[in-house]
Parts: sequence; structure tokens; C-alpha cells
Amino acid sequence: MFFPSRQCYTYWLTQPEETKPLSTISLVILIAQIILGIVLTVLVVMQTQNSGAGGMFGSDTTVYRTRRGLEKTLYQATIVITAFFFVISILAAALI
Repeated sequence: MFFPSRQCYTYWLTQPEETKPLSTISLVILIAQIILGIVLTVLVVMQTQNSGAGGMFGSDTTVYRTRRGLEKTLYQATIVITAFFFVISILAAALI
């Protein structure tokens, strides 16, 4: 069996990997992905604050009602931001 020498192994660990700088579009996509992720997290947290603690513990008090006002706006904004986040993530995976 062949075992590499210690010199070969330490040389491999100490040499920095060649990296290319990010293009401007890649940097913009990464920043957009971070911002959209933060906004999406905030929107989801704002929606769950209105649901109460009963859903966390498995209570079966489901009441179906229509969303109105700010609740409807938060719901629709969450859907739109999720779609943008999905598209930006696919673009980031393709470009980087």
C-alpha cells in the first residue's frame, strides 16, 4: 500500500487554493439572497405571532377565517418574497 510522505501531506495543507474574485453580478446576487432571507424570516415571525401558543402544543382549535388588512398583506408579501428568494437561489447556484 502506498502512503504519502509527511512532506507531501503538509505541502498540500499549507498551499492556499487558487480562488477567482466574484464578479459584480455574483456579488449583487449574494447580497440580494442575504437580504431576502432576512426579510423572509421577519415576515414569517410576524405571521406566527398572531397564531398564539395553542398551535405549538397541538391543540385542535382550528378556526377557518379570511385574512384581512395587515394579516393579508403579510401573507401575500411572504409568498412574493419566497418566490424571489427561490429564483435568486437558483441564479446563485448557476453563477457561482
